Amino acid sequence: MKIQSNTTKNKPVIIHSAIKVNLDIEREVAALLKEELCKGGYSVSDDMGTRDLFIAYFGLRTRMVSKRKRKVWLASDFDCPPHLQKGFEFLKSKIEAGDDLRGHLSRKLKDLEEEDFLLFDWNIRHFHLGEIVDADGFVKRTKELLFAMVDEDNVYCIKIAPHGGWSDKELLETVHKNWPLLLNSWKVNATPEVNFTSGEIAELRKGHVNVIVQLNDGTCYVSPGFGIMTSGVSARAVLETMGIQRMLDNMKSYLGKAELAAAIKEQMNVQDNLWDYEIGRDNSLFYAREKKYGFRVPLFQMDELF
Repeated sequence: MKIQSNTTKNKPVIIHSAIKVNLDIEREVAALLKEELCKGGYSVSDDMGTRDLFIAYFGLRTRMVSKRKRKVWLASDFDCPPHLQKGFEFLKSKIEAGDDLRGHLSRKLKDLEEEDFLLFDWNIRHFHLGEIVDADGFVKRTKELLFAMVDEDNVYCIKIAPHGGWSDKELLETVHKNWPLLLNSWKVNATPEVNFTSGEIAELRKGHVNVIVQLNDGTCYVSPGFGIMTSGVSARAVLETMGIQRMLDNMKSYLGKAELAAAIKEQMNVQDNLWDYEIGRDNSLFYAREKKYGFRVPLFQMDELF
């Protein structure tokens, strides 16, 4: 701490010095996320780097549906076959109650790095409509699936269709017709040279290629799910990884700020200029804890997956 004379007001001005921070914040946050994944039953290689772990973690978050109450909306031409009515009502009741929906998702959810190109590209999910829950927590698989878009407060039921229609343009046609606002941010004012068919889109996705989709009325959209990276992972997961890396870098800088250091020194009566932090987690809250003095600095919140 230095005291500098202010000749204008003839009062001493206290200038606080920043402190040195000992903390590998990315590595420690990644370790906590890895611990969360392992508790959820996922196997994470010790060789997986921090960036790859973040991408895998946020990819899994993308594929899961958070537990919260949502309203269910049906497309104008939505039709549920009689033999699936009970299964659909079972799922609908769980959606409205805010229950865990993992059991209705693909069993491939058990694979940390599984690809879901329909979700990654068009932000459309598929749900199984079984009525009986198997020992592993997943409902009995059904040949026909519910295709739907999900946001924080709503589930938009597009159609029930056979398993495998992952690139069926009719899915986007129905969303465009019933809930165009869901696609507004992804509309492009350009006409592609090729109006790709559903089959061609499927083939292009195998090569991790994102395309502009032209609908029957000429409206064009590009990847409402943010798209697929050339590596096959979710572009949304990569963007979220870049976001958390920037945020963590800013958080480490914040921990060394002179103003924060002065406030802590005053409250804790400490004088050290090198603080040794570790990252901890209390449910959704991530915090930095100074090892010697034990004080905590809240950093950010992120809901747990399980």
